[in-house]
Amino acid sequence: MLASTSGGVIAAIANFVAPDSGIFDFIMNSAGLVALFVYVFIALTQLRLRQKMTPDEVSALQVKVRFFPWLNLFLIAGVVAVVIIMLTTSTGRTQVWTSLVATAVLVVFWPAVRRKLQRMRVAERRDEVLATE
Repeated sequence: MLASTSGGVIAAIANFVAPDSGIFDFIMNSAGLVALFVYVFIALTQLRLRQKMTPDEVSALQVKVRFFPWLNLFLIAGVVAVVIIMLTTSTGRTQVWTSLVATAVLVVFWPAVRRKLQRMRVAERRDEVLATE
């Protein structure tokens, strides 16, 4: 949160100081593409989880995606089409590569974040147990 807020503030200041730099537009467009990547990851995750489920588990789902798996595949194809279209322009190409780098950074740091979250959960459980004793 602090890093993204700091980046937004820095981009706003850079846009104010040098409005022709295009940095604010660049950051906003890159963030939008990263959001599209998130949608693709959600669709892929749902596809994978549904493959692992038994038919009884699938029928017991309270919320079901209409047109599964076709809607997921349509979403993934749509995002791929957007990326291909963006690759046809120089500014779009830069934004795609920057977004891919940002996504790669998130993927690289995720294991460390996951370990930290697990340690925090263990500490919370330990504190709860100590509080009940």
